[in-house]
Amino acid sequence: MPVIARFDGITIIIQYDDHNPPHVHVRYAEHRATITIGEGRVGSGDLPKSIERKALHKEHKEALLSAWLRMSAHQEVRIGDEG
Repeated sequence: MPVIARFDGITIIIQYDDHNPPHVHVRYAEHRATITIGEGRVGSGDLPKSIERKALHKEHKEALLSAWLRMSAHQEVRIGDEG
């Protein structure tokens, strides 16, 4: 799965050709979850609430949706990387 962003120990991943609704896969320490981009809800898995809010902060939603649409069209995307 392609990593599109890393920050504050959070890794955000979007799969090529993934299913609707638009969502991201989030990893933080031992936690794993999928979060729908539009609603900002955890679809499956478990994340601390503070990490859930950071991963899908309102300022990130537009960029994540754009990335999801590009990934579904098989275009490579990288939003940010802090290592």
